[in-house]
Amino acid sequence: MTNVQIFRVIFALATAVFSGSAFSQDAQLQRVKEDFVSPWILIIDSGTLVLAINGVNKKADNLFGLDASFGFVGNPMKPVDAEVNYAEGMRQLKFVTSSGIRYQITVKPDGSHQGAYAGPRGSGNVLTFDRITESDLQNTIALGTKDPEIVAPDQGVPKDCSNFSGLWKGNWNGDANLWITTIDKDCQTTYVYSKRGWRTRGSAKIQNQKLVFQAARATFEFSINGQHLRGSYRPNDVTGPTLNSEFTKN
Repeated sequence: MTNVQIFRVIFALATAVFSGSAFSQDAQLQRVKEDFVSPWILIIDSGTLVLAINGVNKKADNLFGLDASFGFVGNPMKPVDAEVNYAEGMRQLKFVTSSGIRYQITVKPDGSHQGAYAGPRGSGNVLTFDRITESDLQNTIALGTKDPEIVAPDQGVPKDCSNFSGLWKGNWNGDANLWITTIDKDCQTTYVYSKRGWRTRGSAKIQNQKLVFQAARATFEFSINGQHLRGSYRPNDVTGPTLNSEFTKN
C-alpha cells in the first residue's frame, strides 16, 4: 500500500469517527430537548411555582444550558441560570434564582423525580416536581384554587354514568382531586382534575363504565368500584411508571 493509499484510509476513518460523534451529540441534544422543554410545576412550602424551559444549548459533554424562567403561578416569570447534567440512567437539573435560592431535581431512570431546594444559608427542603403541558398551565392559572361547581345529573342520565358525578379524592405520589362537574344523558362529562397544585379541565365521555382522558402528558382512566373510583395514571412516555389509586367520594 502506497503512502497516498494509507493517507486516504486514515482520512476516511477519521471522517467516519467525527461524523458518528457529531451525530451522537446531535441525538443527545435532541433527547434533552424532548425530556425537558416544557412547563414544570414545583410545589414548595410557600406555594406553587412554574419553571418554564424554552430551549437547550450544549455547554460541554453531558452538560446542557437551559433557556428557562421561573415564578409563582399567575405571576411574572424571571429568567434563571439553569443547566442539566445528562448521563445514562440519571439526569440532574439545577437552577439558581436571583435571590440565591438553589434548586436541584434528579430525574430517575423510571421517570420519577426527586428534588430539594436551599436558601443562601444552605438549609435544604424537599419539593415536588411535575411536568405539565402549556394547556395544563393555562388551566391552572385560569381555574385558581376555588372548588368547581358540581351540577347534579338530570334524571334521564343513566345510573352507570350519574354515579361518577361529584368530587373524588385520591393519592398517587401526591394528593389528587377529580371533580366530575356535569354529565349529560349521553354520558358526556365535564371535569376538573388537580394534583399537587396544578389543575386541568376538559370533557370526556363515559364508555363501558370508564372515564378516560389525557392530561399532563399521561392517560388517566377511572371506573366505579363499589363506593370508590378506581383510577390509573399511565405516562405517555413509556419509561414512566403506571400508578393506581382508589378515589373516595367527598
